[in-house]
Amino acid sequence: MRIENLNISNTAVGVQLGFSSHNIIKNNTANSNNGDGIELGYSSNNKIYNNTANSNNHNGICLWDSSDNNTIYNNNASNNGCGIRLGYSSNNNIIANNIVSSNNWNGIYLYSSSNNTLINNTANSNNHNGICLWDSSSNNTIYNNNASNNGDGIELWYSSSNKIYNNTANSNNGWGIKLKGSSNNTIYNNNVSNNGDGIELWYSSSNNTIYNNNASNNDDGIYLEYSSNNNIYLNNFINNTDNVYSLSSTNIWNSTEKITYTYNGDTYTNYLGNYWSDYKGSDADGDGIGDTAYSIDGDKDYYPLVERFESYIGSEDGDLDGDGTVDIDDVILLLEYVGDLSDEPLDGGDVNCDGSVDMGDVILLLNHVNNPATYEIGCCG
Repeated sequence: MRIENLNISNTAVGVQLGFSSHNIIKNNTANSNNGDGIELGYSSNNKIYNNTANSNNHNGICLWDSSDNNTIYNNNASNNGCGIRLGYSSNNNIIANNIVSSNNWNGIYLYSSSNNTLINNTANSNNHNGICLWDSSSNNTIYNNNASNNGDGIELWYSSSNKIYNNTANSNNGWGIKLKGSSNNTIYNNNVSNNGDGIELWYSSSNNTIYNNNASNNDDGIYLEYSSNNNIYLNNFINNTDNVYSLSSTNIWNSTEKITYTYNGDTYTNYLGNYWSDYKGSDADGDGIGDTAYSIDGDKDYYPLVERFESYIGSEDGDLDGDGTVDIDDVILLLEYVGDLSDEPLDGGDVNCDGSVDMGDVILLLNHVNNPATYEIGCCG
């Protein structure tokens, strides 16, 4: 069924489907409804795109109760209670390229919903959170979103095993990225600047991995309260009022394995910590690692970097993100570069050594990740 080109306003619900699948909902306007602009329950494999669900709906777009494998993209869901809301809906829902701004509560809100992907959304100027994962929302991917000028940028409450990367959470969020009671998440390659706190972990948020983030010009670059056993390394903490605040928290502030890296033209292998703009120590041997530890309220970064982490280029073939391992994240980075989805420079992408960086390198690197013994990479391999 196709539902398109409708203008539905001032009704109980704009567009509502239950137990309905394989529909296309596009080019509709659903504004100022007492309930939701577009609502699906127990409905899967639908496409919802190019709709406008603005102005005083309870939720602009809402998926509820086992609504799986839906695609929600290119919609504008602003000035509602929530922009886009998923409840108890998991398994490959894709929320992409939407504008969810100036909502009274959250821009995008996942409640007890797992295995979904949020990519390339603009979630700005929402009163509560730009993006919020709540109550055991796990194994979601939050990638390449802009969450700025919200109450908080990206927030996880009691939600674990999610990946949060390549997001921008800048400009007057209360917190750029905030975790409460959330563990085993991976947070990397994010830009969190000019907020209350850049990255905050509290209330027993443990066993998270945080690396390759830029946190600058916040009140606190990273704030930890009663949150231990997190691995925090290869981040830049620059010109924050306090680069770090840690209360009753003991964490690992360097890579857990030695990394081979190139610094000022020479190759070294060592543990790597974080870059702290207020670090005053020296680097007598010139390996890019400070000679004395950086103190963190009773904790320490024993391998502080004397320059930003971007100056430490991983020299292992295929380790394109410089985290010391060759894995699917490197494949994604290379694919984005080849497909012109990223403007960032990329060193070491020619893994098949043919003089160019193209899809052949992507295929070889993926095969290597899946079966390294069979597929060798690198010009010295």
